[in-house]
Amino acid sequence: MRQTKSLYLSVHTIIKKFTKCSDDVKSTVFTTFCCSFYCGHLWSLYLRKTYAKLRTAYNNAFRALFKIPRWVSVSTRQVECNVNTFHALLRKHSFAFLRRCMSSENVFVNTLFNSQVLFDSGFWQFLRSRLMR
Repeated sequence: MRQTKSLYLSVHTIIKKFTKCSDDVKSTVFTTFCCSFYCGHLWSLYLRKTYAKLRTAYNNAFRALFKIPRWVSVSTRQVECNVNTFHALLRKHSFAFLRRCMSSENVFVNTLFNSQVLFDSGFWQFLRSRLMR
């Protein structure tokens, strides 16, 4: 997946440039450069294996930047550093997408969101399952 390679590339560059900075700076840089999964809310056709690889890459990137040993929980450190976990990040992207669509003034988007077709679709089931996680 292109996103995984891009994430590893971004982190490698960040580690080279920001390795001696404070944790606050590192968390800001990580959030800025590694938490922007473009169109992440639309990834309904990817397999669980693909999500697992991306989540592992996300956690490994955070682990490498903050020099966290393998036996220490990454999610605990992410919360301590005020960085979203992988699932929280995807949930935020999905919710923001739904909020933008529901507040849209576009006639076609409003028609889609007011019809039963959307709620019967696999895409809606995917978004609902992600938001309820």
